[in-house]
Amino acid sequence: MHFELIAMKILLFSDIHNSKKAFEKLKNYLSNNKFDLVLFAGDFTNNWQEDVLYVKEILNYFLKQKIRFLAVPGNNDRQNILDLMYKYNVNLHMEMQKVGDYEFYGIGGWANPEEYRLSKNKSYPINPKTIFVSHIPPNFKLIPKFKILPQVHIFSHKHFQSTPKVIKNCLFIQIPSILNFRIVILELPKKKVKFIKLTNS
Repeated sequence: MHFELIAMKILLFSDIHNSKKAFEKLKNYLSNNKFDLVLFAGDFTNNWQEDVLYVKEILNYFLKQKIRFLAVPGNNDRQNILDLMYKYNVNLHMEMQKVGDYEFYGIGGWANPEEYRLSKNKSYPINPKTIFVSHIPPNFKLIPKFKILPQVHIFSHKHFQSTPKVIKNCLFIQIPSILNFRIVILELPKKKVKFIKLTNS
């Protein structure tokens, strides 16, 4: 018997690096556009300036607006930021969270997702329903080693966007930095991807 997956509209953003201007533009956009989920692919902060109050402001915003928000930490986010993510129940780093028909899982920091998966294969919960989020881009040379890939792999770190690609039915999406006021919209189950430039309106 075949069941249709529930449609989801997801906003993706990354690498905000303490930018109040980028956060204000994001809030303005969200005030006029509704999403089932917002995913963040890491780097709330800068490695020389960990602003816990800034991250709390972001997490409290999504909590108060009742917008489901999930995230992985970036290479610039230290343990105190990860602790906040656990406290607010938004963490995807080495943790699975189910939203609708989909399972979301991630790995943050400097970890290369494919190299880690090869070393921890038995404890790495990937299946064709998984939406996987990492901060560091995948090592595409290692992709052929895996029989099972997630449905979508979302990643960031490099601050620029590239054309989404499909390998073995897995859609790979590189998110540009929101410092450049760019976000991504992902529609499931169609796997439709749209890059958006945030404006003042």
